[in-house]
Amino acid sequence: MARRYPEDVIYQAMNMLNKRRRLNEETRQRRIDEAFSKAPRLREIQAEIRKNQAFVMNGKPGSKAGISAEKEILKLRAERDDLLKKHRIPKDFQAPVYTCEKCRDTGIVYMENEYCSCRNELILQIAARNSGFADMDLPSFEQFDLSLYDDEIATLGKTRRQFAAAILKYCKTFKGGNILLCGGVGLGKTFTAECVANNFMKMGKAVCYLSSTRMFLMLDEYKFGQDTSQTNRQKIALIYDSDLLIIDDLGAEFRSSFTESMLFDIINTRLMERKNTIISTNLDMDEIRELYSPRISSRIAGNYKCLTFYGDDIRTKKFHKK
Repeated sequence: MARRYPEDVIYQAMNMLNKRRRLNEETRQRRIDEAFSKAPRLREIQAEIRKNQAFVMNGKPGSKAGISAEKEILKLRAERDDLLKKHRIPKDFQAPVYTCEKCRDTGIVYMENEYCSCRNELILQIAARNSGFADMDLPSFEQFDLSLYDDEIATLGKTRRQFAAAILKYCKTFKGGNILLCGGVGLGKTFTAECVANNFMKMGKAVCYLSSTRMFLMLDEYKFGQDTSQTNRQKIALIYDSDLLIIDDLGAEFRSSFTESMLFDIINTRLMERKNTIISTNLDMDEIRELYSPRISSRIAGNYKCLTFYGDDIRTKKFHKK
């Protein structure tokens, strides 16, 4: 399946590849300069070899002059090898330096007519940085530990582990739509959202991750002129345009008429444009109805798949399990 990446991410990746080539060429040139500094005669030998090679190529095959030039080349090469050995200079001191031998740091494997894996890795790293995640070490669903959820009945005759297993199954195959992750503190809501984000970024999708507190602070700072930087504008654009928006810990923000109107605008705009959104919250649906306006709560209730975690704080369990 072809991957689609935001243009600015591709631009940043290509700039990084260009910088990589430049730095590697500087490394190569330093190595050459150091070799010539140790053995100045090497530079002269190299020039003499090129001169004789040109004579051989342009002269008549088998001529006495050509044979003499070939013998001279062998003599010069032997002298060069002795110098390299004497000064402990690698034979390949003039060879190009590449971070990726496969594409030679161009990002394209021309023989296979495809983009190199190193280019895609750079794009994923940049996408993760732009998304709001602190680093690329995002969790995967293979790390989802169902043993952290016990067999105590939660509701509807199902155990806490059964609810967690159902959430895992749904989110592993999630390709699009809207999810509301509910449950108490430390039950795996953020972990699950990050696993989904990991899958989306591996598919080349643009992801934006923000806590509700940070999201509304950014919007507030932009609206009232405290932060109109390009970085802030790009992040706000991602809130609306990203393939997947994750709003973490909804309900923890300071609520006001401004946050209320912005939350409605974000949710409604993304619904209208069929953009995927995940909201995690410690609130249940009844509490969301109490805290937010009917136009917000009704859109969440009517358009989001509600997945609820039950249990005790699994962070503590993880700590004791180590």
